[in-house]
Amino acid sequence: LPLVAPVLDVQDNAGRYLELMRVDKKAEAGDIRFVLIHSQGNATLGPADEAIVRQVIAQSCR
Repeated sequence: LPLVAPVLDVQDNAGRYLELMRVDKKAEAGDIRFVLIHSQGNATLGPADEAIVRQVIAQSCR
């Protein structure tokens, strides 16, 4: 898997990623949800704080 994501929008890169993530099949009513794997065969689907997601995107893009 790539460790560095491309910059999609120089003005608001995290915003562009969030916009795309809101139309993902795991999104519900515009809320972004993530699959969290706890152990083999044990996963949950839930929301993540948008501020944290923005930080991760900022750290992952170059």
